[in-house]
Amino acid sequence: MTTPELASGKRGWFEIIFDDDYLRTVRPLSKVGVELQCDFIEEQFGLSPGASILDVGCGSGQHAVELARRGYSVTALDLSSHMLRHAKMNAEEAGVNVTFVHGDMRAMSYDAKFDALLSWNTSFGYFDDDVNRRTMELFHNALKPHGVLLLELANRDFVLQGQPNLIWFEGDGCVCIEETSFNSITSRLLVKRTVIRDDGHQYEHFYSVRLYALHEIGQLMHNRGFRVVRVSGREATPGVFFGADSSRMIVLAERRLPSKSQPRMPRDSGRPTRNDLPPIPTKRSLAPATDTAQTVPEIEADARPDLELDDAGTDPGGEPGPNGDAS
Repeated sequence: MTTPELASGKRGWFEIIFDDDYLRTVRPLSKVGVELQCDFIEEQFGLSPGASILDVGCGSGQHAVELARRGYSVTALDLSSHMLRHAKMNAEEAGVNVTFVHGDMRAMSYDAKFDALLSWNTSFGYFDDDVNRRTMELFHNALKPHGVLLLELANRDFVLQGQPNLIWFEGDGCVCIEETSFNSITSRLLVKRTVIRDDGHQYEHFYSVRLYALHEIGQLMHNRGFRVVRVSGREATPGVFFGADSSRMIVLAERRLPSKSQPRMPRDSGRPTRNDLPPIPTKRSLAPATDTAQTVPEIEADARPDLELDDAGTDPGGEPGPNGDAS
């Protein structure tokens, strides 16, 4: 599949920024930090040993390498050759086998190949809305029936509370300054990053990321053939989302079958089946929340499979959908 953006030859910011200098501006997770995150990822996936995992936007490969060390068959894809070079070195040092692919998530052609797909560190949302939707379809296509997707994103409702913002931090032999603002019309976070190296050299990068509210990403997944199973605000609280107080959204979703039959998670996965979940309240019956924390087993639209909604949460006739209009 070739998108118009790829055919035009125009390079996006995401094709430029992730070079060796970028690695100097980010502090890699500690070994313990990677292990704790992979404990959570492994628990959410609930896979059998040897199951196949596709890590999309794998970066330096920390999670791909650790998951391979735990016995999974891991394929790791990234657009940056710089990142893949470091990822391969990490795999060699760990003595594990990972299939690394230099490729673009917008042009993946996998067909029902993987048991699970991982998209971590807000690596989804780089593109415009149309391309993001097509990319979600490719995520769906890459999974086997009942395959699972774990998508980790910045939470729009948390981020916009602190905008505009200016921060600085130290990297490896450099100082970074980031100026951020939020465009409420496009729902994109705009970032100007200035890097000042110790030798006095200075350069700038500009980039933007589409930020989603929970109802938006849930509707997008639903319309692309997924069933949202669980949403977590952090690894320490699986299945609990704290609304605007959660800086992140970690969404577990399952590839639905094309039929109207209700899919079920594997019995040995430790995840609830649809029949185990509480009923989803509609707007008419929604009671005031009594606690800040929200348990979000499913997006409401999935409880009404007869209603086809667009990504703004409306039906084709223009009536409000169960999740309201997109922000």
